[in-house]
Amino acid sequence: MTNISNKLNQHFIKYFINFDNTYETEDAKKYLSHNRIDVIAKIIYCEYFLNITPTNFNKLFYYLHLKKWNNFKATDSYKKSFYEYEKEFKKIILSIKERGFDEKNSIIPIDQYNKIIDGSHRLGASIVLNQKIKIAKFLVNSPSVTIERFIYDFNFKKNITLIDYLIFNYIKYNQNLRIITLFPVRNKQFDKQCFAIIKRYGNILLTKSLQVGNIFNGFNMCRIFYSGANWIGNIQNKYKGAMWDLGWVTEELFILSKKLVFIAVPTYLSSELLDGNINTHLIVKDGPWWRDKIESVQKKFIHIDYYLVYRYNSPDGRKNRLLTSRKKFENY
Repeated sequence: MTNISNKLNQHFIKYFINFDNTYETEDAKKYLSHNRIDVIAKIIYCEYFLNITPTNFNKLFYYLHLKKWNNFKATDSYKKSFYEYEKEFKKIILSIKERGFDEKNSIIPIDQYNKIIDGSHRLGASIVLNQKIKIAKFLVNSPSVTIERFIYDFNFKKNITLIDYLIFNYIKYNQNLRIITLFPVRNKQFDKQCFAIIKRYGNILLTKSLQVGNIFNGFNMCRIFYSGANWIGNIQNKYKGAMWDLGWVTEELFILSKKLVFIAVPTYLSSELLDGNINTHLIVKDGPWWRDKIESVQKKFIHIDYYLVYRYNSPDGRKNRLLTSRKKFENY
């Protein structure tokens, strides 16, 4: 190991034990790990500097992660400001771009789990520039920097968009990463079974809920997520398979209510269209049809009343009518 010690940052000397071996011309992406997710922040800046993603948001992301990490006060180098971090990183990027990874003067130490001990900037630049690297492996377990640390220690939870952007860029450079969408089911045991299956084949890095908001958003989510599947349909049949089960949606409304469910629906076509020339009013039926749908569910929740207001076209313009579980059909 004596011939590489001068290439290693002695700040991390306590991890430079149980030396295994050195490996040359390694694919840099191989060492991109969710246990050192901070490398993605360096990748994000590198894309900004190289004009791959020329947005100041990338520079801001790099700035924020360093600010939260150590307030620009490095303990492993002389850097004491963002300017010094950025200046040094630019030198690294340009050096690797012009001459490749300098194996004669540089080496990236990794632990027994292929997690880098040092060299996140060099690794990030090598990944973006698609350069091979040289690594030295030590049979130790070095500190991790996980998504959870970004969320809680770095306080990115106040703006979850930052985490989404981190994951988005991670996906770009890790072809083994997958986004799995589980649509809501009433029996949560199915969720547990799905998680168990996923964990057999890999790690779950992050779970989050997506706020659907309304039936139209739900329709579009189904249409996009399952595009190409036979059951989802196509433009010709208006993606019939993406249409949500109205019974399920209505039942969820009653489950979430204690006293009253209020539903308003149009019974005419909208002037607005979704992609594929699909009307934003996905289901166009008359008021009694909607009443029957609602009452087929409401009978399970006799302690909860419903008010259905449906808007319809008349010779005198558009009007509203009210149907309820308390009153007969009436105008208002």
